[in-house]
Amino acid sequence: MKTKMNNYDKSSNNTQNNYQLDDIKSLVSQMQINYQTQIDEIKKNSVEIENLKDRVKKLEDKQGEYSSDGKIKIEVKSASYIQAWRQTNLSTIRFSIRKTRRLFPDTNTYSDLKRHSDLYVFCLLKHKDRETINPLKLEQWEFYVVKTAVLDEKYKNQISISLNDLQKLTNSIPYHKLKSEIYSQKHREAEHINLN
Repeated sequence: MKTKMNNYDKSSNNTQNNYQLDDIKSLVSQMQINYQTQIDEIKKNSVEIENLKDRVKKLEDKQGEYSSDGKIKIEVKSASYIQAWRQTNLSTIRFSIRKTRRLFPDTNTYSDLKRHSDLYVFCLLKHKDRETINPLKLEQWEFYVVKTAVLDEKYKNQISISLNDLQKLTNSIPYHKLKSEIYSQKHREAEHINLN
């Protein structure tokens, strides 16, 4: 048996439907806002990626000019006793000296496998107290400058070098002496070439 819905019931039902419709409209509107925000973020990231590509290209171009204009090609490696993750012991210090192939984007070809720099600068965050370590404090660092030719001679095919082995090649220096040591090493290399 069918029963008629009274006016109160109809009104109540219409009100409920209106609430649901408003909820749906609000949800759709929020989704559109979120979607637009994501699109804006993607566009922003795309611009940043393109800017980064331009910067990398400029760096690659500069690297290609080093050998012709007298600038120094430097490979920088860093290490630290203390890491961001939880440790039971301090890290053993080793630096990568792996040979690599350089990409030439214009021809889509690679160089021979070798160490491409003139010098290596090994940077060691020597501080060992987790409570007071601060990488921004330069006095917590020490630096080692080694000519690539020395690594090629003594560690031809090695992919890494220990701190002990590194200290047999050179002494550590503080940050304020780093620039002068780099140019001193390069100058000594130039003198050696001229003498021969």
